[in-house]
Amino acid sequence: MPWSKITAHITESIDHLESTWKEMVAHRPFDFHFLDDEFDQLYRTETQAGQALGVFAGLAIIIASLGLFGLAAFTTVQRAKEIGIRKVLGASSFQLVSLLSRDFTKTGINCCGNSATIRMVCDGRLVDKFCNEG
Repeated sequence: MPWSKITAHITESIDHLESTWKEMVAHRPFDFHFLDDEFDQLYRTETQAGQALGVFAGLAIIIASLGLFGLAAFTTVQRAKEIGIRKVLGASSFQLVSLLSRDFTKTGINCCGNSATIRMVCDGRLVDKFCNEG
């Protein structure tokens, strides 16, 4: 069914309902709204909050990445002599990179695990909130 026909039927139906309403209840104004508009209004704040959280999460990731880069550079400068000695003794570049990044990798894995746990708890509370509202 083409969209224009559906729209025409909706318009005709609303006009018919309005005329019937005025016949039956003339002292009250005819005020109608669609259910999808109600749902849109209900979840608009959640959509805006999600967008704001997305922006702040992006900023947090950028700041954390800069901090991690600075920490890696600082660690490399602090361990320059050790790196030089290991390189002279025959360590490959892969071994040196893995030596320097081991601590950062452990920290990153711990952070991902903690954030996943927190995210699951928050998502569960959000779902409970919407289930209880209905």
